[in-house]
Amino acid sequence: MTEEIGLHGTPQEHQDLKDGTYTSPDEYADQGDERIVKDLMFGYTVGVEDPSGAVVVEPREAYRGDTVTRGQIGLIALRKGEQNGSFWTSKELEAIRSGRTPESVSTGELPQAGVSELGEYELADWLKGETAGQEKAPTINEVLETVGADKEFARRMLQAENIATDGDPRKGLEAGLQRIQTGA
Repeated sequence: MTEEIGLHGTPQEHQDLKDGTYTSPDEYADQGDERIVKDLMFGYTVGVEDPSGAVVVEPREAYRGDTVTRGQIGLIALRKGEQNGSFWTSKELEAIRSGRTPESVSTGELPQAGVSELGEYELADWLKGETAGQEKAPTINEVLETVGADKEFARRMLQAENIATDGDPRKGLEAGLQRIQTGA
């Protein structure tokens, strides 16, 4: 039991989940039991009964934009997702629905339009965090937010990622950009 607690939280957090006293932070409180995945991919596990009647744990994945429920992912994954910022907060969802970019989405010092007009080698510098005014390299989620649904920009960004990483692109970014290109 000690190893399981170590993987899934402190003994008090484990007891809160067991007792059902866990409550979501204020930024998610008005969303009920549903959350919309913000990360490129959100992994969780579920207990599934096998043919012998034993319950086995199986991994599941939800992708950016997917809606998951508390019952579907379980309390442990819900708590971890909320703590890690894996779901859109109510404030972020409101911004998205009104056509604005959420404040949590940062693309360095360059506005999205400025980034989309860069060439592949300039994009590679931006991906490495070497563009003037950048404090750090953008995360995979920040890159995908910058690209949005633009298939051509996704193609160019993947080329830039290959340049920036000497042909060894980050697998999560590569998968996300390929999903955008195919419209999946």
